[in-house]
Amino acid sequence: MFNFNPINAINSLAMDVDYEIPGGDEFRDITELFAQASAAMHSEQMIMMDGFSLHDAMSALEIGEPRLDTGMTIGTQRKQPFNPLTPLLPEELCWIIDRSISYEMEWHTSNQLVHTVFTLLYIHHFQEIDPDMLPYAHLLVRDPDRPLELVTVVLRAYVSGLLKSCDLAWRELVKGGVNDTEDWQADKCEVSLLEGWPVKAAIARLKEAIGWLMNTTKVPSNWRDALTLRLEFRLSLLKLQENNVFHDPATFRQLLFDARGLLSHIKVSTVPAPPENSPAHTAFDPYVARRLNTFMPIRVVELPPQEETWVKLQDWLDGWEELVTLAKIGDVSTWNIVGNLCNLLPTISLRPAYVRSSTQSAFFDGILVLNQYPSTWLVDRFFFETLGVHYNRIATFFGGPGSTRMRDVERSIIKTIVPHIRGQWFNPPRRRRHFAKEIFEWHVVYDILSIIITDLDYSTLSSRDSALVLASPLIPLYHRFSCMREIILSGFQLELYSANEKDFAYWYAAKIVEDQLNLLDKIIGVQVLLSVQETEAHQELHFQRVFLTALQIMCEAMFSLLVKSDVPRTQSWSQTRMNLMRRYKWAFLERYDDCETLPVGSPPRLREYLFDMSEVIDDELNPPSEGFSLAQSILSGLVESESNKPVPVFAGPSGRACVGGWAADWREERLKVLHILIETCENIGRVKDKSSCPKLKWDPKKSLWFPLLEESGRE
Repeated sequence: MFNFNPINAINSLAMDVDYEIPGGDEFRDITELFAQASAAMHSEQMIMMDGFSLHDAMSALEIGEPRLDTGMTIGTQRKQPFNPLTPLLPEELCWIIDRSISYEMEWHTSNQLVHTVFTLLYIHHFQEIDPDMLPYAHLLVRDPDRPLELVTVVLRAYVSGLLKSCDLAWRELVKGGVNDTEDWQADKCEVSLLEGWPVKAAIARLKEAIGWLMNTTKVPSNWRDALTLRLEFRLSLLKLQENNVFHDPATFRQLLFDARGLLSHIKVSTVPAPPENSPAHTAFDPYVARRLNTFMPIRVVELPPQEETWVKLQDWLDGWEELVTLAKIGDVSTWNIVGNLCNLLPTISLRPAYVRSSTQSAFFDGILVLNQYPSTWLVDRFFFETLGVHYNRIATFFGGPGSTRMRDVERSIIKTIVPHIRGQWFNPPRRRRHFAKEIFEWHVVYDILSIIITDLDYSTLSSRDSALVLASPLIPLYHRFSCMREIILSGFQLELYSANEKDFAYWYAAKIVEDQLNLLDKIIGVQVLLSVQETEAHQELHFQRVFLTALQIMCEAMFSLLVKSDVPRTQSWSQTRMNLMRRYKWAFLERYDDCETLPVGSPPRLREYLFDMSEVIDDELNPPSEGFSLAQSILSGLVESESNKPVPVFAGPSGRACVGGWAADWREERLKVLHILIETCENIGRVKDKSSCPKLKWDPKKSLWFPLLEESGRE
């Protein structure tokens, strides 16, 4: 165990000359050795060794490699032979449909098609169940309980709808908004998803099957209704996937309403599993991968209870509902806030990859923003939604929008904003990595604006215009601070930090928030000077100032609590320092040297961290519990003021006052974040002495960024 003295660590820091990420004294750089050895080789040239051929290298499979056992069939894996034209009972068909939906949802949770959807063997015998291609002998079979049309008409229509739904989802997912092998699995194993079929053909098959069910007397009424519900639900999903949320919002919303109603009826019509000797069990083969063209080892996907499948479908529909609401909103800040809230709230599960990709495509399809605005529109929103002043007014001082001096500014802003908003719908680890790269892009915008404003003759400008011009570089800096704060705090949600890193994370977050608060004071001062206090931009910055004040106090109190704790450190200062340099490598990029302005907020000042640690250790007058109590009071006041805020003229579609300026219809979600932090302050505020610190537990499913005191640790 190590309990390093911060004063000694400060002295050791004073001896350091460079702050590059160290490799440690135990390692030697051998890059040059390999470079010299391969200098005489040509590109793509290989070195051949006696007794070790290329074939040997490619055959060096790991012992126990699962793919070696792909073709092996053991007794428990042998099933009855599958005959696609075996007649089925209506309840058996219902069970097959429900099970196929479960497999479809498992594909949407990043499993392979070959382990999920493709286990339905009717997909691989699709042509054989075509009623126009039936062998004559099957037409002579008559079973009143098992009409063949259930397979050739109803099941075939459903399979066509299932495959077409997967095809439309695959086409959306492959656009690149989400990552193959990370958010979803793209391998189709050379199995057709009916790519050549128009969507209308699958819709026609489903309508034909629904019509047959409505008019037939061969199926009992209860099962006829159950099958009809499932076909109509698939039809609704297919239409939702085909329709663009912008082209006909009313139709899209009606389809969504219909799908919700159908799903609610399906959930209450439970289907029992058929007996073991039922032919329905042969319809699925979890080992079908051994007969398909795939490099993946066989993995049997255990299906969750059917109720969980309905919950996943409900989440899918909720994501579409959110997209419909967002599509009506032309405020980029609202999109940004909603993306943030989806990642913050522990009660909101990560949306399916298809929904997240659709949301990204709705924001920017590669040509237009929100299906109607050119990308240059983003530049105006960038300034207006933060400062409350349109871009034209600022650009006038530099030759106007599109001028030579402003072209680089506009290009950099567009290059940064589009990936930023789309990145809000990445999976959490990918989102954090994206922000770590993005903070440099925000610095580039800040650097360009800082250089441009130095060339202006301010003697010809009024005090208002001068303040406006000087405030323009502060806008990208504000967004840069927000990204840095999110990078640090999201590390707690992703459970990245070791026990030795947590106090530094809170310290660094507090410093970033402090810098951002100083920046907010300047921007708000300019807003007051420009008389834009009644705008959404001013309301939003006012909300952020109060919220960030409480957050800074919480981070400082948490830093103090951890530094004073009895939990011993398991690393020396030199090890801790190396780990911090690696953890925050995004703050030490050499690319900043290419810019004329120094980066603000990075790299972290390690010497200041040690000084603050020393002061906290010696401070006996300000217990951390007082900080949490103060933060709780500030947050409670913010909740009360925002809850009682009068409805402004710029209220959103709900007609209610939003929380802040740009939260629109996501008022309750934003208030939920505040309530969670209030409960956290109340919980941690019970820690009266350092002996309770070991009982603090970080659980991202229960709290935001901060730990909670276990029940046994409460007074």
